[in-house]
Amino acid sequence: MDGFDPFTGTDVLLRAFEPGDAQAVHEHLNDPALRGRRYAPDRFPGDMPLTAAQAEKIVEAWQGTEHGFALAVVLRQTGAVIGHASADWGWEVLAPWADVVIAPHYQRMGYGTQAARLVLAYLFEQTPAHIVIGGWASWNDPAAAFAQSFGFETHGAMRRAGLRDGAPYDFVTAALPRAEWATSHAGSEGGDGDAA
Repeated sequence: MDGFDPFTGTDVLLRAFEPGDAQAVHEHLNDPALRGRRYAPDRFPGDMPLTAAQAEKIVEAWQGTEHGFALAVVLRQTGAVIGHASADWGWEVLAPWADVVIAPHYQRMGYGTQAARLVLAYLFEQTPAHIVIGGWASWNDPAAAFAQSFGFETHGAMRRAGLRDGAPYDFVTAALPRAEWATSHAGSEGGDGDAA
């Protein structure tokens, strides 16, 4: 189809990270509301404040993704970077991992929903993926509700995967099969809100 762009939605688009995006990344990853749910590369602690130099390194790491993609979530109207979306099929191209993170002051406006639909549509319509995997800390109820709104079903948990405020938590894993995506979400976009 002429002009087909799998990474452009009604209000947001997903694009490659540029060096100039580091400041926006630094700001949203340091928002206290994203503590423990930033989904930055593993070598950057999920709870510690990030320096501007670390944000630049994160952008560089996302730019160097080899077995998947990491893209900036951008508002079409203003060009503002409001989050990131990624997929990784390094261990199995048929079962990639996906995540979407939206800056807290842009959540519950439908932007995360649009970004997630773009990611899932790409994975199911443009790659051989037959299932998409996701996960969240057991304390993160908004993430669970967000994933379940797409049809992700919990499949297990890594028990006592970490500590939050001195209490252990599990890391929950969930999956969305291609057949369920095709039945319930193909061709849809938009949404009332999100809690990425």
